[in-house]
Amino acid sequence: MIVASLKLTTGVITNSLGIISEGLHSTIDLIAVSTTYFAIKKAESPPDQDHQYGHGKAENLASLLESILLLIITIWIFYEAFERIYGNEPSLSVNLPSIVVIATTIVIDITRFRALSSASKEYRSPALEAASLHFSTDFLSTTIVLMGSIIVYFGVKFADIVAALLVAIIIISIAFKLAYKSINILMDKAPVGLPQLIRNEAEKIDGIEKIDQIRVRESGSKIFVDLIIYVDKLLPLGAAHKISEELSRRITSIIPNS
Repeated sequence: MIVASLKLTTGVITNSLGIISEGLHSTIDLIAVSTTYFAIKKAESPPDQDHQYGHGKAENLASLLESILLLIITIWIFYEAFERIYGNEPSLSVNLPSIVVIATTIVIDITRFRALSSASKEYRSPALEAASLHFSTDFLSTTIVLMGSIIVYFGVKFADIVAALLVAIIIISIAFKLAYKSINILMDKAPVGLPQLIRNEAEKIDGIEKIDQIRVRESGSKIFVDLIIYVDKLLPLGAAHKISEELSRRITSIIPNS
């Protein structure tokens, strides 16, 4: 909240579109963290009668929401940038204190990214991954804004619009990446390579004669696997059950979160 407030306040005072754009970017990051918290809490809820596979996709919905918010901000930045290019360019008052503020926020951005990136890898959380992706690009976008502000300070006013457009390009690339991944998971797209990996593992087990209908889908940090195996029809039920258990154990060993 402090970082977003610093950037937005500095942007409004200096009338810098680049700094305002970065402030809005940080504001969405703040919303993303809040959304992530509630999404993870919801995803941890146990399965119920209406959601028999659990609530893991709450995290993917949170990621999709974040991507939509980022797209909205991008549209506004492009609109404002072209307004300034083809309209009356407003006066800018970028000064040394504003440059120091932006430089300070870069250090904070790096710290936040490292913390969230570590957590997203540990918990395999799509929502945390989305939040860490935001913060990873904060360093780049804030650096661009810082450089633009320094150039503006030395008299090249157009650098502010260039910085804002570069920030918009960064934001829209994140938005499309998040949206693409979130939509694929919400539409139950099979993770690339996993069905074949499961088939290869099943073929190593003695007693399995045929493997059919391998279905893999993601839901939050979990991966669900369904498949049909055929064994000798004369095999005792107990032996067939042991084969099934061995396959389940092997799948869990290669896909720990399944």
